[in-house]
Amino acid sequence: MDHSRPDQNAEKGTPLDLRRLATVLAAGFFSTTLAQPEVIELPLQGLLKEVLHLSVTQMSLFFSIGALAWYCKPFVGIIADSYPLLGTHRLSYIVLGAVIAAACWLAAGVAPLRYTFLLGIVLMINAGLVIASTAVGGLLVEVSRRYDASARLVPMRSVVTRACLLVGGPLGGFLATFAFGLSTTICAVVALLVVPIAMIWLHERAAPKDSLLAWQNTKLQIRGLLHSRSVWGFAALAFLVLGMPDFHDKPLYYYRIDVLHFSPNLIGWLKAAAAAAGFAAAFIYYRGRPRCSLEWLIVPSILLNAAGALAYLLYASPVSAVFIDVADGFLATILGLVLMEIAVKSSPSGSEAFTLSLLLSVFNLADAVSDYFGALLYDSYTASFFFHLVWINAACTAATALIAPSLMCWIGSK
Repeated sequence: MDHSRPDQNAEKGTPLDLRRLATVLAAGFFSTTLAQPEVIELPLQGLLKEVLHLSVTQMSLFFSIGALAWYCKPFVGIIADSYPLLGTHRLSYIVLGAVIAAACWLAAGVAPLRYTFLLGIVLMINAGLVIASTAVGGLLVEVSRRYDASARLVPMRSVVTRACLLVGGPLGGFLATFAFGLSTTICAVVALLVVPIAMIWLHERAAPKDSLLAWQNTKLQIRGLLHSRSVWGFAALAFLVLGMPDFHDKPLYYYRIDVLHFSPNLIGWLKAAAAAAGFAAAFIYYRGRPRCSLEWLIVPSILLNAAGALAYLLYASPVSAVFIDVADGFLATILGLVLMEIAVKSSPSGSEAFTLSLLLSVFNLADAVSDYFGALLYDSYTASFFFHLVWINAACTAATALIAPSLMCWIGSK
């Protein structure tokens, strides 16, 4: 009996099939990104800072703990790849995750304003989003491989996520001036948007329920991962590039509020400007990527990000902030696209959700580590240490460019 997943045996679909699946992917990226607590984050950050009086390090730790589910994403990937839910590997998980996230967002609007209550709800919101996001990621790899469309779908993912940041920044700044319950209701609606689209256009043949086969598939996936040098090479590359002490998130938020006295609305629009620059970067990447190999792109993208970090030494007013955040948003998008395409190409057939979720969890863990250590350094000194933190981040990022070519040879991605 043939137990492989339907999409792997099916004949290559039509362009219409690809467009429908791309629509499902876009909806999935949108819902699982914009509904994240760290995307429409300004209302929650304001609550934590002004009502619960958290320090930079405490806030960084709150979001890091709240995002624990994202670090466990590989285990969700194993389950999604090996164990069909209601007969499907993708659709049912997308719906389940979206419903959990929406329900928890609604609960956040009526929960007591206490640290433990909020942290527990944020944990559950992220758990639901991880379930849906893992299924969407597995679908991305399957569709990319089936239609040879990674060069189109990976930039599309970046465009959609940047659109979320473009919307989330001003929306978060606007909602920060209203009751917290309004923010939670909007996030719940966003989380559910993917459900009707996936139910209409994502058609999966019923997968056979075979527990023994599922367990065998799980063991094969883990064994293949442990022996995959492309997976380990990419994990090392991503952690080195993204895991340096950072200033872009919580330290920059406190620096904007406490030193530069920026309003939440202004911060939201700065986030939108950076996201708009990401659109331009994704379009340029889409047009130029076929002319360049990933090996050629990785080193310049790392060095340009280090140079972009140094621009924050001039971050002193709303005008300079606009130009610097736009440049940083553009350069960060290019680097993110390069790393994301390497991740997609490093995911072996048959364990798409597992491997891609593992590699993306490396992204999340590296971001959490870099933000926490950056926040710890920021809290340990005066606010003027922000500029020292910029130097540290830029120097460490530039240093990774020396190691990147060797790791790319190890990965063997084209």
